[in-house]
Amino acid sequence: MSSQIDQKDINNAAWAACDTFRGVVDPAQYKDYILVMLFLKYISDVWQDHYEAYQKQSGDNTRIRRKLERERFILPAIKLIEKDEKTGQETVLDEFPATYYSLYERRTAA
Repeated sequence: MSSQIDQKDINNAAWAACDTFRGVVDPAQYKDYILVMLFLKYISDVWQDHYEAYQKQSGDNTRIRRKLERERFILPAIKLIEKDEKTGQETVLDEFPATYYSLYERRTAA
């Protein structure tokens, strides 16, 4: 006997999976996180496409950086800085572009 899976069963399984990922976040607020991440993903993809197009035009990173700084949306570089309380000396721990992909790579970093 084979039982057929209908669309309702698939939808229920998908919602249950989303509920598991969402955890304790209220469903009304969950959409705010998802929309921000989707927007960041879209901007990151557009940024990457423009970067690749500029790289084909000229392989010079300085020119590419200048062109990307004139884009409609700018993805800045993020610097993780540690400041020594005693000396006031700042040390750059990590520096990376604020793209979806670089944030995804660092998702488990403390």
